[in-house]
Amino acid sequence: MVSFLQISGSKLVFAAGFILITVLILPYTSDAITLLNDDAQKYVDNVIKQFEEDSQRFNHCPIVYPPLPPPGSPKEDYFRPKLMLWSPQEQFGIVIQCPLHGHELRPYQWTSDISGKGGEMARLVYDLMENVILIQRIYLCSNGRRRHWMRATTPDIHTALPSHIQESFPAVIFQRCSFTKTVVHYIDTEVERGVNFLKISEGLASLHYREYLRRRRIYLKACGNVAARMSESSDFHSNVLYSFPSSDQLTKVFLFNFEQNKFIYDNEMATLSVSSLSCDHTFKISRNVGLVRETDNTFVTQFNQLFISLNEIGQVVAWRLTKSATFSEIEDLLVDLKKRNSLAGNTVDLVCVDDCCRVRNKYTNIFPNVVVKLDLFHACQRVTKTFSRQHPLCKDVTRDFVQIFREDDDQGEMRLKKTPSKQKIEKNLNAFVDRWSNFPENPLSEATFEEISHIRQHVQKGCLSDIPPGCGTERNEGLHRLLNRSLISGATRISVQLAIALLSILFFYHNSGETHLQYTS
Repeated sequence: MVSFLQISGSKLVFAAGFILITVLILPYTSDAITLLNDDAQKYVDNVIKQFEEDSQRFNHCPIVYPPLPPPGSPKEDYFRPKLMLWSPQEQFGIVIQCPLHGHELRPYQWTSDISGKGGEMARLVYDLMENVILIQRIYLCSNGRRRHWMRATTPDIHTALPSHIQESFPAVIFQRCSFTKTVVHYIDTEVERGVNFLKISEGLASLHYREYLRRRRIYLKACGNVAARMSESSDFHSNVLYSFPSSDQLTKVFLFNFEQNKFIYDNEMATLSVSSLSCDHTFKISRNVGLVRETDNTFVTQFNQLFISLNEIGQVVAWRLTKSATFSEIEDLLVDLKKRNSLAGNTVDLVCVDDCCRVRNKYTNIFPNVVVKLDLFHACQRVTKTFSRQHPLCKDVTRDFVQIFREDDDQGEMRLKKTPSKQKIEKNLNAFVDRWSNFPENPLSEATFEEISHIRQHVQKGCLSDIPPGCGTERNEGLHRLLNRSLISGATRISVQLAIALLSILFFYHNSGETHLQYTS
């Protein structure tokens, strides 16, 4: 069992227990594949013969897995490739017309050559647990004397198929490389977990190696030749079925898949309603988001902050990458949010921000009659961050300070009532200061008293009163953790296109998984 994998220089190093196996990184594979294996070619030809005899046997499962050879079979039989046969006209009993001339296409040949001995070449498709070989039909259009042919996966042919058959095709075909949809989903899943593209590439290589070892174990168990059992296999690195895509290729596939599904992410967010809006402009992106200037090959940082707006149940309803925290950078975004919310028959009654007194008029210009409050999470954080984490009473004083903004009968783990009146909050604040100032080991510092003075001004203006439970960016703790473990966080550079794709997908899944009943303020 492989315990870890890493890429170092031009070598791929697997560690299996205490045995190190060094394998050269496989070269980039283009659209054609050559295995130089006559046995594999015979296997492909036999599967095609079975297809010709009964094509609709393959309409539900275009990927064909090789059968288990009987004991005593040659080693090559245990490493036969997975095949993907695609001849949709025959598989699904439909008629395909030439997109250029309108004539019915006739099945002509197959792209079945994997031995390099002539014929149309098959194509490698990156997959999990060993790659797959695409064997596709070549169709012929007889347009008088001007005949021409085209492959079954060309865009003109593929888009002419019924939509459900298009969707059933298990691969994504590019000009120079191809991927099964399983790999595409694997890439998306790993990216959502914060795994970078180099690590994803290593993961694919590791899965290939595990499959190779599984097949080799089967062969050794079935082999009665002691010499063969003891011999060390060295053909993993030379077998194109175990090649894997580079991190650059994976990035391009991820971005392509995002562009194909971008409308889903945009439309889903556009349908979300808002009555209470929480705006957070405090998330600083530690990565440099920008582009490389072509004239001098210098990286130019374009954005370093992220503005996020949440509704009353914690869903992200609007966001934007920004250069700074100035209101002018997000004003049109809020105007668009107001318009779509109004068209849905909803109004925004409350806005919670971290700089309420400075931007109150700007928000009321966009959302008439809206009440602008100081975000409770940020208000508490400004004070609690001054407590020394090394102080033995840090947790106790933090917990006690948060309770200042609770009614006397609302002291549970979750706040269930509105925050008290400004008179009640100031009374609680004074009691907090008196209680902890007279404590033998006073955990309050000069910085604490300075922040309390600032908070007191907001309390006296009513900026922290009558805030409903669940309103505010306290929900953002989970969202910040999600972003911090994603590729958007770190110390390296990232393109604007990739940053937008990552954030769109992360917010989509955050919104989909948001529980609507958990208030933590």
